[in-house]
Amino acid sequence: MTADVVGWPATDAEKYRNAGYWRGESFAQFLSARTRAHGDRIAVVDD
Repeated sequence: MTADVVGWPATDAEKYRNAGYWRGESFAQFLSARTRAHGDRIAVVDD
């Protein structure tokens, strides 16, 4: 079974790319890069 995917309007996608919000990486790739860069830092503190 496949699901239909509706993409973002081209004008919105262009704005997000130009603003740097979309960088051509998946969320998993984003998290992996941040973990490599900042893995030794505390991420969440709940007092």
